[in-house]
Amino acid sequence: MSTRSSSSKKVVIADVGLDSSTSSFRVRNNWTSYAALQSNAQLTETLTLAERIERMGRALNAGELADLLNVSKITIFKQAKGGRIPSFRIGTCVRFDPKVVAKWLRTM
Repeated sequence: MSTRSSSSKKVVIADVGLDSSTSSFRVRNNWTSYAALQSNAQLTETLTLAERIERMGRALNAGELADLLNVSKITIFKQAKGGRIPSFRIGTCVRFDPKVVAKWLRTM
């Protein structure tokens, strides 16, 4: 990831460079305008934590949930083992269903 500075705007570019003529840049083979990215960022800021977690399309691991809840991974494991955070196991791995975790957060 690289960063370019142009006239007091800081633009973060992932994968491929900035097209200055159209104020667009390519992220993972898709062209996206800077305004669209700002709109997505504002949408993320208006969502509650439960809504952001609920929109995740896959099961979360303890590290990801710990980052979202701003606690340590050890706390997540202890709470899951005690049944205080809804979780499930796949073999030896502990995972968290985002929809169930969002529902749990709303009841707190």
